[in-house]
Amino acid sequence: LPYPHKSHGIKLVFQSSLSMGGPSGHGQKNKAHKSGNKGLNARDKHKLAREGPRVAAKATGNAAGGKQERMLATKQQRNAKHQELMEKRRRATSSPLVVGLLPLSRDVDLVHVWRSLLAACEMPAPGKAPTQAAASRRHSENGQGDADGQEDVDMECDAGGSSAATHLRAQTVGIAGRPKLRLTLLPPPGPRNDPLAIAEYGRAVEVLLLVTPGGEKATTIDAEGHMALGVLRALGLPETVLAVQGVSSGPGNRAATGSMKERSAARKRAEKAVGAALTGEQRAYPVDSTPDCGQLLRHLIERPAPSLPHWRRQRPALMVEAAEIAPHTQPDPSAAGPSADAPASPLCTLLLSGWVRCAGLRASQLVTIPGAGDFQLERIEGPPEGSAAGGGGTGSGKGGRSERSGTSSGKGGGEGRGDAMDMEGSQPVLLAQAGDDEREPLVRENVPDSDDEGEQTWPTDAEIAEAQQNMFQRRLSKHKVPEGTSAYQAAWIMDSDAEDEDGSEEAGGSEGGADDMMAEGNAGAYSDGEGDEAPDLVDNDDAGTDVMALDQGADEDDEDNDGGGKYARLQEEARAKRVAEGEDAEHPDEMEVPLGVSARVRFQKYKGLKSFRSSPWDPKEWLPKEYSRIFAFENLHRAHKRAREAVERATSGADPLAVEPGNYVRIVVKDVPVDKANQVVARVQASFPSPEAAAAAASSPDQGALPLMVMGLMTHESKMSVMHMSLRKAKDCSESLPNKEQMLFFTGLRSFPARPILSSDTPGDKHKMERWLRAGQQTMASVYAPISYTPLPVLAFKSDPLGGPMQLVAAGAVRSCDPERIVLKKVVLTGYPVRVHKKRATVRFMFHDPDDIRWFKPVEVYTRAGRRGRITEAIGTHGAMKCIFDGPVQQRELVCMNLYKRVYPKWPEGNNLTYA
Repeated sequence: LPYPHKSHGIKLVFQSSLSMGGPSGHGQKNKAHKSGNKGLNARDKHKLAREGPRVAAKATGNAAGGKQERMLATKQQRNAKHQELMEKRRRATSSPLVVGLLPLSRDVDLVHVWRSLLAACEMPAPGKAPTQAAASRRHSENGQGDADGQEDVDMECDAGGSSAATHLRAQTVGIAGRPKLRLTLLPPPGPRNDPLAIAEYGRAVEVLLLVTPGGEKATTIDAEGHMALGVLRALGLPETVLAVQGVSSGPGNRAATGSMKERSAARKRAEKAVGAALTGEQRAYPVDSTPDCGQLLRHLIERPAPSLPHWRRQRPALMVEAAEIAPHTQPDPSAAGPSADAPASPLCTLLLSGWVRCAGLRASQLVTIPGAGDFQLERIEGPPEGSAAGGGGTGSGKGGRSERSGTSSGKGGGEGRGDAMDMEGSQPVLLAQAGDDEREPLVRENVPDSDDEGEQTWPTDAEIAEAQQNMFQRRLSKHKVPEGTSAYQAAWIMDSDAEDEDGSEEAGGSEGGADDMMAEGNAGAYSDGEGDEAPDLVDNDDAGTDVMALDQGADEDDEDNDGGGKYARLQEEARAKRVAEGEDAEHPDEMEVPLGVSARVRFQKYKGLKSFRSSPWDPKEWLPKEYSRIFAFENLHRAHKRAREAVERATSGADPLAVEPGNYVRIVVKDVPVDKANQVVARVQASFPSPEAAAAAASSPDQGALPLMVMGLMTHESKMSVMHMSLRKAKDCSESLPNKEQMLFFTGLRSFPARPILSSDTPGDKHKMERWLRAGQQTMASVYAPISYTPLPVLAFKSDPLGGPMQLVAAGAVRSCDPERIVLKKVVLTGYPVRVHKKRATVRFMFHDPDDIRWFKPVEVYTRAGRRGRITEAIGTHGAMKCIFDGPVQQRELVCMNLYKRVYPKWPEGNNLTYA
């Protein structure tokens, strides 16, 4: 039928296919396949025969059981994680939480914040009555109990003024209503512009309280605050909490709370300013009143255990709260200390008390004391059983550990030490003691074997002095030479006695065959019988930075007496360094052969390389004598793994010679020099003073000293080796830093001065020495230092010549410990083609002597355009030479020759291996 139109008004009727008929409707049946569906095909049969019959999941009946097993396994994992978290929290709460206050601006009233925190610690929780001690304290000070304790804080701050910040001392306080929780409050370091003090401060704190001003016209973070945050970021930031102080409605009322709008605006300004300097979300807490500080304390004690940087978690630490000197016994003759070469000094036994933190402390390991050095432990003692200060809060265990209840003040304690160990009238409990064979030996440097067979030898001092005397006599001897002979030509004319002794002039030219072989191997040249004998080996190269010669002839004594003259001299030296750095950036590694010295003598330790990347260099070739005094690992990763396993056993309590973290102990340090011990005791008494000392120091202009952190060393971390550190120049440092510049390195464990050699941080077995530490460039610094395992931060400081505080010049991390890392100093000798013909060129001004040209003839030359060639012959007597290249050469190109020499770090000055 035709398709109906709408105008026809016909409706379409659709019929099913069944009614229309079809093959099935007419009874048609197709022929079935022969195989049908009676079995599997050949492929399935083969697969079934190989894998076995398939078993349905329902046939086993283990579906319900498998689900129950999975639920049970999930529950066990959840319980294990909860138990681990509770164990970590229990260990963290057993020792006082170290909270450090750091003002980010000079507009912060630190005294008001400090006293508000102390008042908040005595303030009871909501719904609870105040403690008797807190009530009596307020009644005795103010004559009446205040609801929030804010009026007495304001009165104290107004009486003391801002100058009262000079007598803040570290204190360990308890929390009202929380008898098991204690806080150790640390005041900020005295000089805010000292980055080294900020680094030592950041090593001690566990929670850092950043205090910013809340005023609208105040500077939220000043220059010193940005510097402190930069140092702490490079060292590894602990947990940070942001606080805002000083939101007031009037200029005279510093503690006024202000309106809610002002408080909200102040918090937003602080969060925005700190968020630009630190990563992550920062919530600001007001600290204008005692209730505000109480809310901040609740946040501190209810949050999870603080997460410390990894380098602090893998080593035990002890914040010393008390120190005293005990009578000394006879020193151990088998212990070779770091000052073995130094004159013997009186020794004593040092007793240090404090909380074990971060990891377990073993009695067999070494400890490093800042300012004193590395020492062995004689034993580890605990508080007496049943005493008020006894136990460590980690449950019963080895050696009489018991629960700790209450606080008491011991020797040198008082306010600064709320948790002290009173051992004067009772016998302490022995927690761990290692035998002489179980202690790690205190070895700083290696003692080479007396048998030198098969080892490379080094001349003795007497042989060196004799050689210098012979050379001096040879220079003084006069020869009869023809008129017009130059001094250089006269040096090659031998005496008649020497000619008679050697028999011929050629025999005399080969004198000192060992030196000839050294020069031949290093320069890559050979003797062709034309008078280019190997020169005497005189080291005229310091392998350091070839900077512009400064004015050394000025009278420095007069300049030192005159402040203006000294400042002008320093300015001139800084300008000369900047000029030399700019010239090296424009013409890297280029050097001219001096006119008065032969190139064979000046570059006698250098040799050429066909390819810097692929040419071989023996790492054990011509090593310096200092390499016989250091240690090297056969497998560094394996040694580091074993050291980590030892720390984990001590932390988990599996080591019988270790004390778990969270215990208050007294470590007995043996064989400490008396002068060093006196310095340690004086520093501890200044940081945690007794009540009498704190009262006497209230009027002193000095602020409390930084707390003393004793760090436990991992295995082999006291032995000398070659350490490589990755450094990046600080953004605020505008001073030019040449290679082998004197710096003070702070690694978190110890601080030490050194002159590092700088090299490129590139892949490969050879690395090019860098003459300057450039901004924005990752550079490797190599020094002789005790072994340190990664990860470990590194901060480099430089002293101020005018006597100011040290300046942070670079920051980075420890990279590796490898004495075989090859650092090559590159020297580029340049010449200019004076005549060019296709591939051949006549080059001048690279050398000044034809003998030098024949000496360096095997070394390859190249042009800046990429052409490579070689020297064919010398022309004349003024240093001209013929060269042939692999392509046409233009006359405007510069012809270059690369020479390389391996350089090594400088040994510590004065053989000072204390490293404290």
